[in-house]
Amino acid sequence: MSLWQVYNWLVPLYLDSFLHEKFSGNEFLIGLIMGLDNLVAIAMIPVVSRISDRHKQKTGQRKGLVIAGIIIAAAACVSLAYTSRISAWIMIGNLVVILLAMNLYRAPAVALMPDITPEPVRSKAKAVVNIMGGVGSELGYLLLLLTGVLNLDTSYALFGVAFIMLCCLAVLIFRVDERKFEREIKLDVRMVGENKRLQSFPFDIVFSGLLPIVLLCCRASFRKDIA
Repeated sequence: MSLWQVYNWLVPLYLDSFLHEKFSGNEFLIGLIMGLDNLVAIAMIPVVSRISDRHKQKTGQRKGLVIAGIIIAAAACVSLAYTSRISAWIMIGNLVVILLAMNLYRAPAVALMPDITPEPVRSKAKAVVNIMGGVGSELGYLLLLLTGVLNLDTSYALFGVAFIMLCCLAVLIFRVDERKFEREIKLDVRMVGENKRLQSFPFDIVFSGLLPIVLLCCRASFRKDIA
């Protein structure tokens, strides 16, 4: 979320510095370029989701795509600080790389939480995810605020975002063992199923034993009424 805040704030400024000299209606072009993220998301998310669901890597079903996407996005974020000073076309190419990388791990990251979280606590886990998304947005705004207050170059905000992304990547790599969590969840589900089966066992015996007796009594009573 930090990257999106900085992206939406700085990229229009970068584009305006290139386009206002060549195009009089540069606001329309800037809006068109800024809308590319939605088009890329519509095209990529279904494809990436399908790949993530069907292909398992050594790191897990989702984790590999998330790692690759974060690394590429962080590198492209750092390079944007330099390409924004070279030319509009190179910078736009850099923006496309950022959008592709962000949407590469967007769907797998969303699907990772329910995959590795037991069902009874998924609502709490979702709340934590939403809170961390808000924290990420605030960190992005904080980076922009610091660059303005301290009169720093805007590239420092991009470097800060890349650093935050790499910190999140380190937590994912060293603290999230996707396959281990999946095995634990399957074991928990199996144990819950066995407990429910054991709890219902006496009722099943009583019910299965009484039902034939009840049916026989009803049948005998019915025959007696007819006679």
